[in-house]
Amino acid sequence: MKKRISNQELNETYKTLLDNVTMASTQTNVYDYYLNTIREKQSRNGLDSTEIYEKHHIVPRFEKGTDMENNIILLTVKEHVVAHWLRYKVLQKTQNLATYLFRVGDTVEAISLRHKHVMEVRERDRAEKRYFFCTNFQTNMGKRGGPLGGSANTDTQFEARQKVGCQFGRNTGMANQGNFLKNFLSNWSIWAFSEKAFSTPRTKDRGKEFYNKSKRKFCGSF
Repeated sequence: MKKRISNQELNETYKTLLDNVTMASTQTNVYDYYLNTIREKQSRNGLDSTEIYEKHHIVPRFEKGTDMENNIILLTVKEHVVAHWLRYKVLQKTQNLATYLFRVGDTVEAISLRHKHVMEVRERDRAEKRYFFCTNFQTNMGKRGGPLGGSANTDTQFEARQKVGCQFGRNTGMANQGNFLKNFLSNWSIWAFSEKAFSTPRTKDRGKEFYNKSKRKFCGSF
């Protein structure tokens, strides 16, 4: 089976990127330049529905890179392999080389099959209400945060809930909308905005609010 990318193609990619960085006279390296070109392409054209995308940590976890949105970029499997190789080429970190070597042998068939199996397991867990889809499991995981679990409402827990909400909240919310709510959202509604609540989102006293009458097709903040 054919590899995702050959050594010759990697070296040609590196040379082309290096020439582009030199011509652009930018204060960046080949790795960052590569990710920027992908980010710009996605911004123009969106994601390719025929591709499988993976999350890539721009600053890797072994260097204390976080899971926050500004440290994540979606890459195709081939782009992901190239990214780890380029980071090794630029910074000579053996961890990046190890990751590249682990992934470079992946074939199109192996990746597609693995992705299919993961999705099947996830849907089976959802149907049988197991693991993440089980309320008892979520309760036990929440309690790991201390005696009060998630109810302790620490800043870290609050940020984690925000991240999950931003990533999954809209899709989950729309899937759970009843006919009454869908009908309501298709008509005029009144939205409230508080400067105090906006500057300090966790405040109990919202202060003076401004109202806006608007027609929305889905629920969200502004």
